[in-house]
Amino acid sequence: TNLNLIQKYRNISKPKKTNSSGKITVSAMPGFELNYKLRDERNLLTIKVDKNKALRIIDVDSSAIEQASKNIKVGSKVYETQQPIAIPSESKRKQPIQKPVESQDSTPKRDEKVKTSTEGHPKTIVTDNSDIEFKVLTYDKVSHQLASDCEYVLEYKGNKKSHISGVSGIGAKNHKGQSGQTIKIFENNNLLTQIVLQKDMQPISIHVTKPDFSQLRVSGADWCGLFLQSSSLNDLAEPFKTNATKFINGMKNAGINVVINTTWRPDKRSYLMYYSTAIARGKIAVDKVPPFPGVSIDWTHNGKKAEAVKAAKAMHQKYGIGDNPVGKPGSSNHNRKMAVDMKISNYIGKVVTIDGESTKITSWSTLTQLGKKHSVIWYGSKDAPHWSHTGR
Repeated sequence: TNLNLIQKYRNISKPKKTNSSGKITVSAMPGFELNYKLRDERNLLTIKVDKNKALRIIDVDSSAIEQASKNIKVGSKVYETQQPIAIPSESKRKQPIQKPVESQDSTPKRDEKVKTSTEGHPKTIVTDNSDIEFKVLTYDKVSHQLASDCEYVLEYKGNKKSHISGVSGIGAKNHKGQSGQTIKIFENNNLLTQIVLQKDMQPISIHVTKPDFSQLRVSGADWCGLFLQSSSLNDLAEPFKTNATKFINGMKNAGINVVINTTWRPDKRSYLMYYSTAIARGKIAVDKVPPFPGVSIDWTHNGKKAEAVKAAKAMHQKYGIGDNPVGKPGSSNHNRKMAVDMKISNYIGKVVTIDGESTKITSWSTLTQLGKKHSVIWYGSKDAPHWSHTGR
């Protein structure tokens, strides 16, 4: 803990210090190298950034750390000293000590198999045994049936986060974690279960209180936490799922920044998004909004128009819609699991390889044409993040 290091990334060196848990947080691009040195400039090791390894574990010889703490810096150079010495002139300065430091990357290794693609190109198949996906199923305490829109809290690596079931199917939600980590699941403050994550584990079933939507509730930003959408490519429908996955993985492997916001969106969420936006933009009166099955919302606030409009605007803002268009419930390709909203940057000059064929991206038009070739079609500038199997 509190260990001073020198980090070099993309030819830029900067000081880094481990926190109370012995960790350093780094933002870096996959494929680039990170080099670490002790503060006496002795090299520790160089590791390559791997998007499949969120946590890297480095073992360092403790004696090297102790020795580094005895060294002093003179100007921008580092010197080892056994007794007080005069600061040498620039021409006679002692060079940084280059005695090798025993260190190693102890991050769990992944299984790699070299195979040949159908086009005859070599490719590496990687299986990361530490990164897994697991599913939580919520059951109604009373009926013992699978129930969606149920809230639970999942604690992972000491961090608690609230979740709503139903994103990955009726009463289901998929999560990601690392094998060997312990998770805890709570309802309110009551611990429901505590489980160690394992590869190919069975779904985790919990019994919770199903929310009562029989009574009307006034509109407002709290509705945005219900009927959650997914950002996982696994929740898309075929053949768009395979096409989008190929296109996005091709971009990421080329070093293009891709941030996925939405894949599948439930009809109920589209209903809330569409009409809160319509009210906020003045396109429909609060008392003219039609009802929707399973959504017991009072858009009128019992006739208080000013409060109702204010609440709808709060929903529109929290959804982050901005000036983008919103499809009616059931009409969007997001509802059909055939669309993805994503932010793409840093694409100029990158070479994207899909199914063995490489394309150099020289413009946004080049990128959208490549997507269209693989049936992932850009909507256009009026809804810039939106891509789908039809372009709508």
